[in-house]
Amino acid sequence: MGKKKRVAAIMMMFLFAVVLFWKPNDVLAAARQVRLRANRTYKNYDITGNKKKDSIRVKTTQNSIALVVNGRTVYSTKAEQLGYGEADIRYCQFANGKPFLFIRGYGINAMTMSRILYYRSGKITAINMGGYFRNFGSIYDISGFRVSGNAFYVVFHSMPYSTGVTFLKPYKFVCSKKGAIVRASYTFDVERFSHTWNSTSGEREFKAARNLTVYTNNSMKKKAYTIKKGQKVSIDKIYYNGKVMTLRTKYKGKYGWLKALTKSQYPKYKQFADTAFAG
Repeated sequence: MGKKKRVAAIMMMFLFAVVLFWKPNDVLAAARQVRLRANRTYKNYDITGNKKKDSIRVKTTQNSIALVVNGRTVYSTKAEQLGYGEADIRYCQFANGKPFLFIRGYGINAMTMSRILYYRSGKITAINMGGYFRNFGSIYDISGFRVSGNAFYVVFHSMPYSTGVTFLKPYKFVCSKKGAIVRASYTFDVERFSHTWNSTSGEREFKAARNLTVYTNNSMKKKAYTIKKGQKVSIDKIYYNGKVMTLRTKYKGKYGWLKALTKSQYPKYKQFADTAFAG
């Protein structure tokens, strides 16, 4: 075999080995979640993100929750009427290996202590899962939690002042390139409303309790149309960016956006006649 052929053969063998054993970073690990028990110490998981196993303990009582990592309390919060101190605790990892904890409380006000906890730049970060909608209503329950790839999904059971008991479709959070866990969108898709599901047309309908002004988009600057009192209107999306909430409406075949009620406006300025509330 000539020198050139030997060099070519060696190069081919090298390339074959690279292809055989090389894997891209995003598939080195699969997303996962493991259930943990409250008030028990675990030493087999990395929560700080430094690839080393940590000592993890989630302490719960009837009115509090705390996260203890390597013997130090790194996060604590009060919880109202937390049943018997029980909680659904899950240690999770995205496909990129970033770890986090999902904690859901049980009790009358379970959502007041449901959190996502994770480390970023060496410091613990908390996402208050029950804090969504704030001045525009409440999140009273959560279900359907799952991790897939570099994202996780939850189903919020909400009660905005505008629409009452509202069931939303799975909502997505993602792990950003900078290591932050953020919402994938400001828009929530509606599954249905309590007592207002129109099984024939498949739309989510309400009857207007007053004349309602609808706008072309979320800037609320240009008027699209007016929904007359007593007329039916459907709602399929809720937009919430932390400060503003609007509802996407469909009225006589036209779409638009309606300002949602705040706590101070309800029930004096109730928008729909057939909303249902719990609690």
